[in-house]
Amino acid sequence: MVTPAKGDYRGVPITQEALKIVNAWDPAADEKAGNQCKSYGAGAVMRLPARIHITWQDDNTLKLETDAGMQTRLFQFAQTPAPAGAPTWQGHSAARWERPGRGNPAVRVGDLNVVTTNMKAGYLRKNGVPYSESARVTE
Repeated sequence: MVTPAKGDYRGVPITQEALKIVNAWDPAADEKAGNQCKSYGAGAVMRLPARIHITWQDDNTLKLETDAGMQTRLFQFAQTPAPAGAPTWQGHSAARWERPGRGNPAVRVGDLNVVTTNMKAGYLRKNGVPYSESARVTE
């Protein structure tokens, strides 16, 4: 996989404000400011080539670790509100299984639906295409 060139935002709906950020993107400035993880937030990390390790942290939390940016996502199955406090790179991910038809609700089969909020502003691509702290990621 090749990182798109600076200014390449094909296929991404982009506002004029976002275009200003894309055109001003400076990876050295991100590194200097301690923001080298901006392209590894929840808005982008699952689109990057990486090895992942998935385990159950507890009965209600699926843990996904990725070597892309050394990030850990926690998918919360207990329907609790996002914790108060500062946003994080991986945000708060509320998860649920979408089971086809009827069946035993204790069986974890079907499609996984995850909605992530409370994220730090980051990049959709490793070339400065931004998303804001108010972004909501549905997977």
